[in-house]
Amino acid sequence: FSSSDHSSSPMSPEEEEIFNKLRGVDIFDHEQGLILLRKMTRSSEDLRVSLCTDRILSFLRSLLVSRYNLVQTNAAASLVNLSLEKQNKVKIVRSGFVPLLIDVLKSGTTEAQEHVAGALFSLALEDENKMVIGVLGAVEPLLHALRSSESE
Repeated sequence: FSSSDHSSSPMSPEEEEIFNKLRGVDIFDHEQGLILLRKMTRSSEDLRVSLCTDRILSFLRSLLVSRYNLVQTNAAASLVNLSLEKQNKVKIVRSGFVPLLIDVLKSGTTEAQEHVAGALFSLALEDENKMVIGVLGAVEPLLHALRSSESE
């Protein structure tokens, strides 16, 4: 499958509900969509797999770097949940998240940084991702974030 095949694939009712909120222009809709995504993916393996679509990942990429703390935090937490499934780990890294995660580690809110650190650790459990995460420079900011969270 190429990524274009996925974008035309039919949406599940859950994805459609989240997608319609995330594509809105209102920041409140974005928050609601992310909270919904975060809740749905917290404990359901099936939803973590079925909601890790190119469409949802595309929104998460832009919302992860939002200047709104709640949006950024919920985007990061949702990504952690999605990253828990083995089959999502490589897809997330290949979707270009690592540089964004590093940005959040360096300049995000404390809560978003904690989620992002969790996401990077989760993603690095997949051998194929380890080198990418290292090469893209995540190790140093990750260690820095860990050190600064210990000193609080």
